[in-house]
Amino acid sequence: MNAEIIVSTLQPANVNGVASVDLTDVLGNCQLGEDFKNAGLRVDPYLAQYLYSLGAKTAVIENNYVDHDYLDDYSNYYAKCFDAPPRLCARVHFFSDVYAEKELKRIVTSPDMKGDDSPEGVDKLQQHYLGFVVLRPLPRAMIGRTCLKPLLPGAGKSSKTVKASFWGLGLHVDAMPFQEQDTATAACATCALWSASQVTAALFGHAAYSPSRITVMAGGHKTSEMRVFPNGGLSLTDMIYAVRSMMLDPIHVGVQIESDAQQQDILLGNIYAYLGMGVPILLTGILKREDGSSYGDGGHAVVINGYECKDDFGDPKRSLISSGIYKLFVHDDQVGPYASIEFERKDLPGNAVACPCKGKCVRAIGGSPKVMTRWRTEWDENGKPLYFSPLNLIIPVYNKIRVSYEDVRRYVIEIHDALDVVIESLQKEGRLPNDKDFIFQWSIRLRTCCDYKKSVRNDPDIRLQQDKLARLTMALPKYLWEIKVFVNGKINALFVVDATDSGCGMRVVDAYMYYRSMEEMWNWLLLTKGNSRKMARNPIFAKLKEIAG
Repeated sequence: MNAEIIVSTLQPANVNGVASVDLTDVLGNCQLGEDFKNAGLRVDPYLAQYLYSLGAKTAVIENNYVDHDYLDDYSNYYAKCFDAPPRLCARVHFFSDVYAEKELKRIVTSPDMKGDDSPEGVDKLQQHYLGFVVLRPLPRAMIGRTCLKPLLPGAGKSSKTVKASFWGLGLHVDAMPFQEQDTATAACATCALWSASQVTAALFGHAAYSPSRITVMAGGHKTSEMRVFPNGGLSLTDMIYAVRSMMLDPIHVGVQIESDAQQQDILLGNIYAYLGMGVPILLTGILKREDGSSYGDGGHAVVINGYECKDDFGDPKRSLISSGIYKLFVHDDQVGPYASIEFERKDLPGNAVACPCKGKCVRAIGGSPKVMTRWRTEWDENGKPLYFSPLNLIIPVYNKIRVSYEDVRRYVIEIHDALDVVIESLQKEGRLPNDKDFIFQWSIRLRTCCDYKKSVRNDPDIRLQQDKLARLTMALPKYLWEIKVFVNGKINALFVVDATDSGCGMRVVDAYMYYRSMEEMWNWLLLTKGNSRKMARNPIFAKLKEIAG
């Protein structure tokens, strides 16, 4: 059977007052077009708007396409239906330049059309490649495996290189795969797990599983109460068990930011830390209306693949860099890929727990103990926005990553609080100017050894060649925690922690002081009475003592 390929030029359109691309001609040329147009899915306008924002100008339709994920779902479930749907899909490729069918055929059939020497070369085709969308023959859930470029840089922090065979040409796009739930083999939690597992398979080397296979794995534990097929959704325990079945360790972080504002800082810290290495993060919670009432019958699950963070270093209200996150990017199977969740600030209720430090320590939320944020989604009900109330994070990591973010964070808190006391003492004694604030901010991120050394090589603040060489040639574990300390917005110190260390300890394998002018501050931290006893088990403090000799 030949896979027919049709080229269509995309025209701009206006959907509900929002600029979009007109997919009518594309779907009309697709074997599944009528079903798609009649389904009336919520994801359709979002997808058209997203493609417009990407600058999509040409669509290439590949009918009779065999999608391995849908084929596995088909054999596990749909093939057993009396009126089974077709087993073949259609795949639509998108480009940011206008291509005619004859032009594309000339490019892909001419072996000498390569490199930048020809405007019609393969490299130019790759430059304009935006990704693809697989359309399944399911009237109510047609959006299958979708791999599109992230629109904003912050949205692609967790992704992988996805290869696509295009008339024998090897095109690729860096993306986190997305698909919508079909409510039979996969609900929202399964879709979130599937998207996350596509990235962790590339990151940690485990097998990649189809949605139906993930649903089966999630229901494999003895306490599961769900029906496997058709599947109505996964519980938190089901999701954790599915992650374990992929030979990964799930780190579970429970949060209740509506009753305890401190917990949002913990949540954002985990997101910032693990996305530093590209680890996808599963987020579960409840959708709520503006008045606080719940929307829908149950919870919802998405996968976080990026964020946007304020870069206003020197803000005294932000002791952790992660507190500056103001927007998340998620794959939401009921909206679309890279949907945003934006934070809106509001006053805390009277019974909320505020940080006793009044916004001065790393446990404060954006520096204000009386303010929390609402998480506004791209969902709406009759034109009114819906909000996401987070309950759980599930972070799937390789089992050799034994030291968690929270292990590192508690030692950072200890050092930070002690530094505040040291600075106050030095100012009283006249060793530091009284009219100058010293604002400490911390960045905590998980890194691979390769990425860490790459950042060292490109770090302009490490000026001496021997200092760079010492770190580039150092034998380090594969997974590291990178802790950076900023003073008044300027990087001051770097600590590197072995993330593979045993659970009973945490080893700082390297430290670097960027500016000698601040060494007295660190020395006074060591000399201040009582610190050696209070921080006897703090590995960062121990490394400072080692450096001081």
